[in-house]
Amino acid sequence: MPTVLYKGTGPALVDLMGGQVSGMIDPLLSSLPPVKAGKLKALAITGSKRSALAPDVPTFAEAGYPEVNFSTWYGLWGPAGLPASVVDKLEAAVKRFVAEPDTRAWFERQGLEPSGVSGARFRAFIDQETAKSREIVKLANIAEQ
Repeated sequence: MPTVLYKGTGPALVDLMGGQVSGMIDPLLSSLPPVKAGKLKALAITGSKRSALAPDVPTFAEAGYPEVNFSTWYGLWGPAGLPASVVDKLEAAVKRFVAEPDTRAWFERQGLEPSGVSGARFRAFIDQETAKSREIVKLANIAEQ
């Protein structure tokens, strides 16, 4: 499948709806409105489970492509050498914030699911994601510039 790079989702969605490209992988939140309007068809979710925003859309694994498992994720970052006491306070504050009903509802409307992963588990996750990205770059024969 050829890759076409766009300067944003908007132009890519316009070309997809106009038939200039045959498919795209895009965050669900930006692609869902044209799907609901009947202008696009959602084929599969790249994550490991179906989205609550589109429960009828199968995962790639369910569609027969188990090797496609890619999710967007966000992390909270701080400067190197941040004292452990500050890290602990930040983690506690984030846990309290994420537990708030209004916060949970906002995350759900965005199609986001807080994982609660912090500390060493987050570091291990980042290492896994980095290794996965390196393998993709290697398999695609992408050279460093």
